[in-house]
Amino acid sequence: MRLKFVITVLISFMASQALAQGVFDRGNGGGGIKCDDKKNQKVEVLDLYDMNQFGFQLDPAIPSDFNQALDFVIARFEESNDETNVANLQTELQAFKDEVQFVQRPLKDIDDLGIKPKLPAQCQFVQLATQWDEKSFMDRYFLINEPLWNQMNGTHQAALVVHEVFYRVILKYTKKFAASPVVIRRMVGYYFSIQYRANTPPYRFKYK
Repeated sequence: MRLKFVITVLISFMASQALAQGVFDRGNGGGGIKCDDKKNQKVEVLDLYDMNQFGFQLDPAIPSDFNQALDFVIARFEESNDETNVANLQTELQAFKDEVQFVQRPLKDIDDLGIKPKLPAQCQFVQLATQWDEKSFMDRYFLINEPLWNQMNGTHQAALVVHEVFYRVILKYTKKFAASPVVIRRMVGYYFSIQYRANTPPYRFKYK
Protein backbone atom coordinates (compact mmCIF):
# COMPACT_ATOMS: atom_id res chain seq x y z
CA MET A 1 0.00 0.00 0.00
CA ARG A 2 2.79 2.35 0.92
CA LEU A 3 4.72 1.48 -2.26
CA LYS A 4 1.60 2.09 -4.34
CA PHE A 5 1.24 5.53 -2.74
CA VAL A 6 4.87 6.40 -3.46
CA ILE A 7 4.52 5.29 -7.09
CA THR A 8 1.33 7.32 -7.47
CA VAL A 9 3.01 10.43 -6.08
CA LEU A 10 6.03 9.90 -8.32
CA ILE A 11 3.88 9.53 -11.44
CA SER A 12 1.89 12.63 -10.50
CA PHE A 13 5.09 14.61 -9.99
CA MET A 14 6.51 13.48 -13.34
CA ALA A 15 3.25 14.36 -15.08
CA SER A 16 3.20 17.81 -13.49
CA GLN A 17 6.78 18.42 -14.61
CA ALA A 18 5.95 17.31 -18.14
CA LEU A 19 2.94 19.62 -18.13
CA ALA A 20 5.04 22.50 -16.90
CA GLN A 21 7.63 21.96 -19.60
CA GLY A 22 5.10 21.08 -22.28
CA VAL A 23 2.42 23.71 -21.82
CA PHE A 24 3.72 26.54 -19.72
CA ASP A 25 7.12 26.78 -21.40
CA ARG A 26 5.57 26.60 -24.84
CA GLY A 27 4.36 30.02 -25.81
CA ASN A 28 5.71 33.14 -27.36
CA GLY A 29 7.70 36.00 -26.07
CA GLY A 30 8.76 39.54 -26.71
CA GLY A 31 12.30 39.70 -28.03
CA GLY A 32 14.74 42.53 -27.63
CA ILE A 33 18.22 43.78 -28.41
CA LYS A 34 20.69 44.61 -25.65
CA CYS A 35 23.71 46.71 -26.62
CA ASP A 36 26.68 47.60 -24.43
CA ASP A 37 29.18 50.31 -25.08
CA LYS A 38 31.73 52.10 -22.93
CA LYS A 39 29.26 54.71 -21.73
CA ASN A 40 25.90 52.99 -21.28
CA GLN A 41 23.70 49.97 -21.86
CA LYS A 42 20.60 50.15 -24.02
CA VAL A 43 17.72 47.71 -24.52
CA GLU A 44 15.26 47.98 -27.41
CA VAL A 45 12.24 45.96 -28.50
CA LEU A 46 12.99 44.01 -31.67
CA ASP A 47 9.75 45.28 -33.25
CA LEU A 48 11.13 48.84 -33.27
CA TYR A 49 14.83 48.04 -33.62
CA ASP A 50 14.22 46.20 -36.89
CA MET A 51 11.07 47.97 -38.14
CA ASN A 52 12.89 49.28 -41.21
CA GLN A 53 12.75 45.76 -42.73
CA PHE A 54 9.02 46.44 -43.24
CA GLY A 55 9.64 49.90 -44.64
CA PHE A 56 8.71 51.69 -41.41
CA GLN A 57 10.38 54.51 -39.50
CA LEU A 58 9.58 55.38 -35.89
CA ASP A 59 7.14 58.28 -35.67
CA PRO A 60 8.77 61.13 -33.70
CA ALA A 61 5.28 62.24 -32.62
CA ILE A 62 5.00 59.23 -30.28
CA PRO A 63 5.56 60.37 -26.68
CA SER A 64 8.61 59.09 -24.80
CA ASP A 65 6.58 58.52 -21.62
CA PHE A 66 5.37 54.92 -21.30
CA ASN A 67 1.72 55.62 -20.43
CA GLN A 68 1.39 58.40 -22.98
CA ALA A 69 3.01 56.29 -25.70
CA LEU A 70 0.72 53.36 -24.93
CA ASP A 71 -2.39 55.57 -25.00
CA PHE A 72 -1.18 57.18 -28.24
CA VAL A 73 -0.77 53.88 -30.07
CA ILE A 74 -3.97 52.34 -28.67
CA ALA A 75 -5.83 55.42 -29.93
CA ARG A 76 -4.40 54.76 -33.40
CA PHE A 77 -5.65 51.19 -33.21
CA GLU A 78 -9.13 52.34 -32.17
CA GLU A 79 -9.16 54.86 -34.99
CA SER A 80 -8.37 52.29 -37.67
CA ASN A 81 -10.36 49.22 -36.56
CA ASP A 82 -13.94 48.07 -36.17
CA GLU A 83 -15.77 47.76 -32.86
CA THR A 84 -15.09 44.04 -32.49
CA ASN A 85 -11.33 44.37 -32.87
CA VAL A 86 -11.27 47.37 -30.53
CA ALA A 87 -13.33 45.55 -27.89
CA ASN A 88 -11.08 42.49 -28.10
CA LEU A 89 -7.97 44.60 -27.75
CA GLN A 90 -9.30 46.52 -24.76
CA THR A 91 -10.30 43.25 -23.06
CA GLU A 92 -6.86 41.72 -23.54
CA LEU A 93 -5.06 44.93 -22.58
CA GLN A 94 -6.88 44.97 -19.25
CA ALA A 95 -6.18 41.25 -18.82
CA PHE A 96 -2.51 41.91 -19.47
CA LYS A 97 -2.41 44.59 -16.78
CA ASP A 98 -4.05 42.18 -14.32
CA GLU A 99 -1.95 39.13 -15.20
CA VAL A 100 1.56 40.44 -15.90
CA GLN A 101 4.33 39.75 -13.42
CA PHE A 102 7.75 41.44 -13.39
CA VAL A 103 10.58 39.10 -12.41
CA GLN A 104 14.25 39.60 -11.61
CA ARG A 105 15.53 36.40 -13.23
CA PRO A 106 16.40 35.91 -16.91
CA LEU A 107 13.56 34.42 -18.96
CA LYS A 108 13.86 31.29 -21.02
CA ASP A 109 14.71 31.95 -24.67
CA ILE A 110 11.54 31.15 -26.62
CA ASP A 111 13.42 31.37 -29.94
CA ASP A 112 10.40 32.68 -31.86
CA LEU A 113 11.96 35.79 -33.37
CA GLY A 114 11.68 34.60 -36.96
CA ILE A 115 14.20 36.25 -39.26
CA LYS A 116 16.78 37.92 -37.05
CA PRO A 117 18.65 41.05 -38.09
CA LYS A 118 22.44 41.13 -38.02
CA LEU A 119 23.68 42.79 -34.87
CA PRO A 120 26.77 44.85 -34.11
CA ALA A 121 29.43 43.06 -32.09
CA GLN A 122 28.41 44.79 -28.85
CA CYS A 123 24.76 43.72 -29.13
CA GLN A 124 22.87 40.51 -28.37
CA PHE A 125 19.33 39.15 -28.48
CA VAL A 126 17.49 38.97 -25.13
CA GLN A 127 14.15 37.59 -23.97
CA LEU A 128 12.14 40.52 -22.64
CA ALA A 129 8.81 38.78 -22.02
CA THR A 130 7.18 35.36 -22.02
CA GLN A 131 3.53 34.61 -22.72
CA TRP A 132 1.84 31.23 -22.32
CA ASP A 133 -1.07 29.71 -24.17
CA GLU A 134 -2.56 28.93 -20.75
CA LYS A 135 -2.07 30.45 -17.32
CA SER A 136 0.99 29.39 -15.35
CA PHE A 137 0.93 27.87 -11.87
CA MET A 138 1.13 31.39 -10.45
CA ASP A 139 -2.02 32.32 -12.40
CA ARG A 140 -0.05 34.47 -14.82
CA TYR A 141 -0.06 34.61 -18.60
CA PHE A 142 2.82 37.06 -18.88
CA LEU A 143 6.27 37.49 -17.37
CA ILE A 144 8.55 40.47 -18.04
CA ASN A 145 12.22 40.68 -17.15
CA GLU A 146 12.22 43.75 -14.89
CA PRO A 147 15.97 44.63 -15.13
CA LEU A 148 15.69 44.71 -18.93
CA TRP A 149 12.38 46.58 -18.75
CA ASN A 150 14.05 49.29 -16.68
CA GLN A 151 16.72 49.75 -19.35
CA MET A 152 14.16 50.52 -22.08
CA ASN A 153 12.72 53.96 -22.70
CA GLY A 154 8.98 54.54 -22.47
CA THR A 155 8.39 54.11 -26.20
CA HIS A 156 10.00 50.67 -26.25
CA GLN A 157 8.20 49.65 -23.06
CA ALA A 158 4.90 50.56 -24.73
CA ALA A 159 5.89 48.61 -27.84
CA LEU A 160 6.57 45.51 -25.75
CA VAL A 161 3.13 45.73 -24.14
CA VAL A 162 1.47 46.25 -27.53
CA HIS A 163 3.41 43.26 -28.91
CA GLU A 164 2.15 41.00 -26.11
CA VAL A 165 -1.45 42.22 -26.38
CA PHE A 166 -1.55 41.91 -30.18
CA TYR A 167 -0.24 38.36 -29.85
CA ARG A 168 -2.85 37.54 -27.23
CA VAL A 169 -5.69 38.84 -29.42
CA ILE A 170 -4.56 36.70 -32.34
CA LEU A 171 -4.10 33.58 -30.19
CA LYS A 172 -7.49 33.97 -28.54
CA TYR A 173 -9.73 35.22 -31.33
CA THR A 174 -8.16 33.84 -34.50
CA LYS A 175 -6.36 30.77 -35.77
CA LYS A 176 -3.06 30.23 -33.98
CA PHE A 177 -1.07 29.66 -37.17
CA ALA A 178 -1.62 33.32 -38.00
CA ALA A 179 0.36 34.40 -34.94
CA SER A 180 3.80 34.37 -36.49
CA PRO A 181 6.58 36.58 -35.09
CA VAL A 182 6.84 38.45 -38.38
CA VAL A 183 3.11 39.26 -38.46
CA ILE A 184 3.17 40.63 -34.91
CA ARG A 185 6.33 42.66 -35.40
CA ARG A 186 4.99 44.12 -38.63
CA MET A 187 1.76 45.23 -36.95
CA VAL A 188 3.56 46.74 -33.97
CA GLY A 189 6.03 48.48 -36.24
CA TYR A 190 3.24 49.93 -38.34
CA TYR A 191 1.29 51.46 -35.45
CA PHE A 192 4.48 53.04 -34.11
CA SER A 193 5.62 54.30 -37.51
CA ILE A 194 5.34 57.57 -39.34
CA GLN A 195 3.89 55.53 -42.23
CA TYR A 196 0.66 55.18 -40.24
CA ARG A 197 -0.12 58.82 -40.94
CA ALA A 198 0.67 58.41 -44.64
CA ASN A 199 -2.03 55.79 -45.28
CA THR A 200 -5.59 56.77 -46.14
CA PRO A 201 -7.50 54.97 -44.80
CA PRO A 202 -5.14 53.58 -42.15
CA TYR A 203 -4.09 49.97 -42.26
CA ARG A 204 -6.54 47.64 -40.51
CA PHE A 205 -5.58 45.00 -37.95
CA LYS A 206 -4.78 42.05 -40.24
CA TYR A 207 -4.19 38.47 -39.24
CA LYS A 208 -2.19 37.30 -42.24
